[in-house]
Amino acid sequence: MLLLLVVLPVGGARAQSATADSLRQVVALHPRDTFGIKALVKLAAEVARNDPPRAKAYAIQGLRLAEALQTPVGRSGCYSLLTTHYSNAGMPDSALFYLDHLRLLAESMPTDRDSQINYYFTAGLFYKNRGEYDKALPYMLKALDQLEADKHRLARAGQLLNIGNTYNNLGNMRLAADYHLKALKEFEAQNNTRGQSFCLQSLGSDFLKLQQYKSSLYYFKQSLKLKQALNDERGLITTRIGMGNAYRQLREFEKAQQHLQQALQEARALNQTQDELKALYDLGLLQLDLQQRDKAKAIFLDGLPLARQRGDSLLSNKFSAQLAALQQDSIRELQLEKALTSSVTMARQAGDLESEADAYLKLAEWHAGKNQHEQAFGLLSRHYQLKDSMAGLQVLLQFKQLEEEYAQEKQAKEIMLLKKDQELTQAIIARQAARQKIISLVLAGLILLGFVLFKHYQTLTRTKRAMAIERVRNSIARDLHDDIGSALSSIHINSRLALQDPSRTQAHLQRIGESAAGMLESMSDIVWSINPENDTLEKMLVRMKEFAADILEPKNISYSFQLCEELGRIKLAVETRKNLYLIFKESINNAAKYSEGSSVVITIKLLNNCLHLCVRDNGKGFDFAAVRPGNGLLNMAERAHALRGQFQRQSAPGQGTEIVAALPLT
Repeated sequence: MLLLLVVLPVGGARAQSATADSLRQVVALHPRDTFGIKALVKLAAEVARNDPPRAKAYAIQGLRLAEALQTPVGRSGCYSLLTTHYSNAGMPDSALFYLDHLRLLAESMPTDRDSQINYYFTAGLFYKNRGEYDKALPYMLKALDQLEADKHRLARAGQLLNIGNTYNNLGNMRLAADYHLKALKEFEAQNNTRGQSFCLQSLGSDFLKLQQYKSSLYYFKQSLKLKQALNDERGLITTRIGMGNAYRQLREFEKAQQHLQQALQEARALNQTQDELKALYDLGLLQLDLQQRDKAKAIFLDGLPLARQRGDSLLSNKFSAQLAALQQDSIRELQLEKALTSSVTMARQAGDLESEADAYLKLAEWHAGKNQHEQAFGLLSRHYQLKDSMAGLQVLLQFKQLEEEYAQEKQAKEIMLLKKDQELTQAIIARQAARQKIISLVLAGLILLGFVLFKHYQTLTRTKRAMAIERVRNSIARDLHDDIGSALSSIHINSRLALQDPSRTQAHLQRIGESAAGMLESMSDIVWSINPENDTLEKMLVRMKEFAADILEPKNISYSFQLCEELGRIKLAVETRKNLYLIFKESINNAAKYSEGSSVVITIKLLNNCLHLCVRDNGKGFDFAAVRPGNGLLNMAERAHALRGQFQRQSAPGQGTEIVAALPLT
């Protein structure tokens, strides 16, 4: 069974709880077989980050069951979990005991690839946590080599991350960033949020060592957000330590204190000794920055015995060096140089370039304080060589000053430095001038583009307005030709018939009056429809109600309007308003003339950006198959289709008639 402790592919706290509950059920159903062993191993890995004591109990339970059944199944996973647990808890002897058992198991099963990978992986993490980075790296690379790209994709991503972290500790920032970015790409491809949170934290650590503190904070904050969503309590500790260090370098001491103190409390609550030591050391450095020497000394005194108990020689020497630097002057002269020299030696043996560089810097400062400039210059040169190999940064002003004192060429160096400053100033001015020119050109281009777009918009608006006016003119002309022309023709014919046949003059005059009234009504409708004051549907509803009252009340037909609340805010185009109103008029006229009913219901509602008009009566109805549709029904359908809408009619003998028109608003 392959087990990677660094990455648990869980979606969040609820997902983790559900998975753990399912595994407990499997354990309960299989208390005495290999299925139960496998479930216990997975269960221990599932809760390891948030509940280490329970994870340890599950691993021991699985190991005892495997021994009772005399089976190798699950032993590799249990040994790996217990090694990592005791290593994090600061119990190196117990961790070495289980690591040795894991090695013997792997040697006894040379064909079992998973056991080999578990051993390499666990040994790499064990030595990394002890600060023995040079010793950890070969194991990690062997584990990566054993993992198959297609079969163990998630495991490979986790191991890429571990190797990147180890290179970070060794000060090889190029390889650290390379492995971290590869891991991040793999986790993103698999949508593994937890792995992404680890990679973001590691990139924050990379930028922290490169002294890019704002970029470092950006990645730490992204990692913190993901880990909070995942309820990754162990992961939150390491991220807060990183953020505390970034804030400390940015001189935001209050935020640094808050994050480091919270990390220390959480590490102690989870019994994570390694994280506790890191938080203590960084809190001590913070107190030194705040000129709180007594508080710093107390913190370093707390950390030193814990580091020694854990067997971390690198951190032990760091604590010792800081304490030596804080001793009284009389003691300090005797112990400080020895402690600082020991820190250099231990850091070099561990392969920790950053710690070695810091130790060289402190030793150089000590010699400079004693006016031993030649020794100080040599030590500071070594410090910057290491820094340059990690971050590629230029030599700082302090190095230049010591170099000037050592060579006794202060005046020549000051002149050279002045020339360099002048050249740099000129280069900065030239860059600023070029930048200003580029900005001016970009702004001019944007202004020109905005002007062109504005003119284009004006032209487009005028064109649309002209087309709309043309459509209105054509519509008015068509209505005048159809309605007014027809009415005038009728008046002309009836007047001639009245002159030719005096006996029927009264009938012809009545028809002339009806035609004139219809013509006036049509003219009124046309004028009303093109008046912009009547754009809102609210105005049209008033006219519709007046028309319904004029037509239906004289015939003792009751009517009602059913309207939705949104109608009052709707504005209608001229064509939509005119055609909707004319469809309504024709429906009301038909109901009054032919339905012989006693009630009409008018419904208007807004649905899917369409205005729906429904006119229903309770009259006698008719059979569409037996009755030929007249011009009124055809005109209503044509008006709806002209607006890309829909028109429906429903009727049956004795069941009334319903007219429905759906007109789009855009």
